Amino acid sequence: MSIEEKNPNRKKNFFIEAGYFLSSRYFLLHLSLIMGSFTLLLFGIFGFLKMYTHHGDSREVPNLINRSTEGLDPFMKASGLRYRISSERWEKNVKPGIVLEQSPIAGSRVKENRTIYLTVSASQPPPVKLVYRAFIGMLLRDVADRLKALGLEVGETEYIRGKGANTVAKMMLEGNLLFREMHPSRGERPPTEPVIVPKGSKIDLVLYKGIDASPKYIPSLQCLTYGEAEFKIRGNGFVLGGINTVGPITDTVNAFVWKQRPPLGGQASLGTPIKVWLVNELPEACQENYVPPTPSTNNEYNPDNADLEEDFDEFNR
Repeated sequence: MSIEEKNPNRKKNFFIEAGYFLSSRYFLLHLSLIMGSFTLLLFGIFGFLKMYTHHGDSREVPNLINRSTEGLDPFMKASGLRYRISSERWEKNVKPGIVLEQSPIAGSRVKENRTIYLTVSASQPPPVKLVYRAFIGMLLRDVADRLKALGLEVGETEYIRGKGANTVAKMMLEGNLLFREMHPSRGERPPTEPVIVPKGSKIDLVLYKGIDASPKYIPSLQCLTYGEAEFKIRGNGFVLGGINTVGPITDTVNAFVWKQRPPLGGQASLGTPIKVWLVNELPEACQENYVPPTPSTNNEYNPDNADLEEDFDEFNR
């Protein structure tokens, strides 16, 4: 005979006793203490996390672009933020230590004491490598594009007699020779080592006129957009000598040429700089189907000729 058969009320008595225990003051008191302790623990954890993470306490990131890093420490401290210079970038005509970029951006909401990472203008331009074979003997337009891509500019241009019209014979920087064309027939070998120059430098070029080169007519640029005028200047073997604006310009590429110097009607050697004046709207004369004068013959442009300058001003009124 099994134990359950001997004691048929044993299971029933167990549940009765368990019910008495669960409803007793002893059990309920300890259960309340346990639940209360657990609740206090949760409140304590959440309270600590809120205090540690400054939950609900945020600061607006100020605009630091174009500000100098000098004197920035007290300003950031007063703002409840910190900053760190993460990188430098050289920008022409920008003083060293000026903020160029920031992360997070201005207007963002961040926690107190958040670090703002800054990109500032460098004190020295980065070095640029120039290689002989990439420039010497190449056409001016290709050299100008390569220099621009490297962050350099074309400075003064000078023409000498020789083959390869509008090709580079020498490169100069502030009067110092960088490269000159080598002649293997004379036992000269092109240099293989690059020349280092600062970014933003103006590189002066000595170019060949080409065999039997003669002065060319100065093209008419009036009423063209700046983009069209630049293309026409380069296509005719001249260079852009400078840009002046008349009034505000919203889009330089699509601005219109109001006048030019030297003017249409003369002749000039290859590489002569042509300066243009730009206006934002199409000039009234151009809207009236303006036709520029026909260029005259035997009229070579001389930049030192005051009479030509007076004719130019009269022509462009």
